[in-house]
Amino acid sequence: MRKSDFSFPNSQNPLKAVQAAKNVGGESAYWDLFDALQAAFFAQSQNIADINVIKQCVESVAMDVAKWNTEFESPHTAKQVKADWERVAQFSITSVPTLVVDGKYKLQGSMPYELLVQRLQHFDKQ
Repeated sequence: MRKSDFSFPNSQNPLKAVQAAKNVGGESAYWDLFDALQAAFFAQSQNIADINVIKQCVESVAMDVAKWNTEFESPHTAKQVKADWERVAQFSITSVPTLVVDGKYKLQGSMPYELLVQRLQHFDKQ
């Protein structure tokens, strides 16, 4: 990553990309593309804000690129991503990962699985 010729990418294009994938192929397509983008960035040090890198990832998950491109360019997809950002703001989420439970409890940061289960059980008792 240190030798890469790009700054840390912003997330707008990748967010639109995975939303477009979801619009084309549902949740599994969303996660397939998400995983491909994560691998491209973290394992291959590629700039996942670059549309060409994104399209390579779309192709790698065997998605219909033409349908995906139509969704990626759609104002509807942009509105969906904007709505996601508004929801993030609604919950005052400022870190990743953050888990919102029952629309009212917020768990921020990574934690051991056992602690996560313990906290979720605590919310279940309330």
